[in-house]
Amino acid sequence: MRTVEPGFGSRELVGGIPEWSVSVALVVDGEPVVGGICNPATGQSIVGAAGRGVTLNGRPARVSGRPELAGATVAASRSEVKRGEWAGYRDDLFTIRPCGSVAYKLGMVAAGLVDATWTLVPKHEWDVAAGVALVRAAGGAIVTASLEEARFNRHRPKLSRLIAAPPQLVPAIEAEIARRDTAVAAR
Repeated sequence: MRTVEPGFGSRELVGGIPEWSVSVALVVDGEPVVGGICNPATGQSIVGAAGRGVTLNGRPARVSGRPELAGATVAASRSEVKRGEWAGYRDDLFTIRPCGSVAYKLGMVAAGLVDATWTLVPKHEWDVAAGVALVRAAGGAIVTASLEEARFNRHRPKLSRLIAAPPQLVPAIEAEIARRDTAVAAR
């Protein structure tokens, strides 16, 4: 599968918010292996491939080396934040940075510009293929709801869960998501 998404973050583009992007991915045998995300508004180009690493505007980049979730910057869907879906996360633990395009959020994780991102609503695989390839190429971890969802080009191309972060942050992120979900369910 080859995917080109010409405009992630169309609300941001129309609103003049510099958080939209163009995204290109190559998926081979169900695995996103090459990705490119360009944000023309900021002049950022994030490109990479499995086994080759990632560059930000031609310079080598990697996922954050942050050792713990405390003090992290987490890119969150601007729409999800606006709807109150991020309420209940411990704002004393990490900073939530609202951002439009899911592809751009994943690219920022890959380039180490933010520490992590995760989704609270399902995403189509074509929305995240380039970012998934980049995060993996930059040494990051991608967590989906199941092994089946980790494969692309499926009959049902939606991912119900997606976490992108440096591997060392994943256990703390999963614990924080579980804590928040339990607190929300108890209300």
